[in-house]
Amino acid sequence: MNNEYLYEIGNPLIFAIKNDLFELFQILLESKNLQINEINLKEESPLLIAVKNKQLSYVRLILENETFMKCIGSNNDMEYILYDIIMNRNVDLFTLFQELLNKENFEYNIENIFKKIVICEEHRKSI
Repeated sequence: MNNEYLYEIGNPLIFAIKNDLFELFQILLESKNLQINEINLKEESPLLIAVKNKQLSYVRLILENETFMKCIGSNNDMEYILYDIIMNRNVDLFTLFQELLNKENFEYNIENIFKKIVICEEHRKSI
């Protein structure tokens, strides 16, 4: 497999998620040599893809992986993902994030999301 194709599909975790290869995903997630939060050409992380596909088992493993969560902390991915979950009214995913995320981190992200929603609504009404 050449590097150009690999970049197109994203990292092997993304490939495993998109092809529902759960056992491969588990093995890859434990690998020490993998760039676990590498994004694909659409700038989607493995967590975002699992959330979009409503794959709770993949999301759970990612959220329980300390290395992966440290990588997520360095970007705005989590806030965007939680926003997507809220706007799509996905109770199962929301509950999973609430259960597995650090309480302060979860509450901080939710507070920011609701502030943005309120600002957008106020702006929409003023137009």
